[in-house]
Amino acid sequence: MASARSTNKIKNSSWSFNEDVALRFQQEAVQHIPDYYRVIDLCIKVADQFLSKKSRILEVGSARGQTLKRLSKSGYLNITGVESSPAMVKGCYHSDKVILSDKIPIGHWEMILMNWTLHFINEKEDYLHSIYNALLPNGILIITDKMTQSAETEILYNKFKKDNGVSLAAIKKKKKMLQGILTTRSLDWYLLILHSLNFKEISIINARFGFVTMIAKK
Repeated sequence: MASARSTNKIKNSSWSFNEDVALRFQQEAVQHIPDYYRVIDLCIKVADQFLSKKSRILEVGSARGQTLKRLSKSGYLNITGVESSPAMVKGCYHSDKVILSDKIPIGHWEMILMNWTLHFINEKEDYLHSIYNALLPNGILIITDKMTQSAETEILYNKFKKDNGVSLAAIKKKKKMLQGILTTRSLDWYLLILHSLNFKEISIINARFGFVTMIAKK
């Protein structure tokens, strides 16, 4: 939920992925992101199905390293994170495997994970193009993003957060602070861009309250 954001033309200087955000990140991830741990589990299951333990895996937006931790515990040996926030990297799981950058590291990968990150990037299409180029032939991309919500979906999403202990005042405050920082696109936009980049076999493998997880093969 954190890479390639801090230097990417953020307009609202009142909010950033700073130390305060990093300290409460894990709790807020569970409270604000539908199916947070389920999506991480899905990433592991896909890797187990299609990769070897020696496959090269990159996580874009590795944040506090929760997914890297799960990959390591599952036996994956060549895992790398890329994260643009120094505060997130500090003290994260497997920080020795994390590159501090807002760009895709040089190299080629069998799998790239990009969960809850692209919606923080302004140049979304360009970044997806970089990911495509960094994948090996038949490489796999898993991407999860908050997509444009209908009014009805937003009501359900806000109820999800309230049920997780987030006050209405906090919901409104965070929405205001993220204006101009978190920018959404429609599901149709994602499918169009992924197809235009020549990704194939694009499938939705999880969706809840406007948060959609897709898998795409190069």
